[in-house]
Amino acid sequence: MSKTKTIIIFVILLLTFGFVMGFAYAQSNSIKIVVNGNTISTDVPPLVENGRTLVPLRAISEALGVPIKWDGTTSTVYVGTVPEGIDLVDDLKPFKIGSTNTVLLKLKPVSIAGVEYNHGYSCYAEWPDVLGDLWWNLNGKYTTLTFSTGIPDNANYNKCALKIEGDGQLLKTIEMSTSDGAKQCTIDVTGVKILRIFTVCSNSMNVFKVNIPLVNPRVQ
Repeated sequence: MSKTKTIIIFVILLLTFGFVMGFAYAQSNSIKIVVNGNTISTDVPPLVENGRTLVPLRAISEALGVPIKWDGTTSTVYVGTVPEGIDLVDDLKPFKIGSTNTVLLKLKPVSIAGVEYNHGYSCYAEWPDVLGDLWWNLNGKYTTLTFSTGIPDNANYNKCALKIEGDGQLLKTIEMSTSDGAKQCTIDVTGVKILRIFTVCSNSMNVFKVNIPLVNPRVQ
């Protein structure tokens, strides 16, 4: 490519980039943020980018009186209450997953009673021998397991069950139906070294394949 053509292309790109930046800047200057009827000012101006309006989260949270916290170890922004305990998705991961069809909810979010969930696992089971189980090494350090679960809105079955075992002993069976919505579950895991959670299929219920979400699982 000749030097003249290179210069012309560079100038065109520069002008185009400058126009886009100038347009975004002009749009950002025209954006006001109003919280509960009060206009607030921010250190960083709002910005329109790719058709989306971006606003500084800290300014919004402070205006609402809601605390905000950045956790650099997990690259997580917490708005409001910081969950207690250890996250079983990012902080303490399972050492064994029984089915390759069990996936992270962030890759395949699910909806329960119209609410979408994207943090946790979608536990796959298939009758008779695929349990979709997940295993964690707790080393007896924790006392309480919490999570939410339920039958996804797009499921072709209306009942199923989730089982929780500690060191080979059944701790709890959680039976669910579509009318339950999302269930909040709390399980005593005091002294448990190896935690196992798995879904159950039953040919007696004509349920041969299930994907049950394990939402926001934590131990403390």
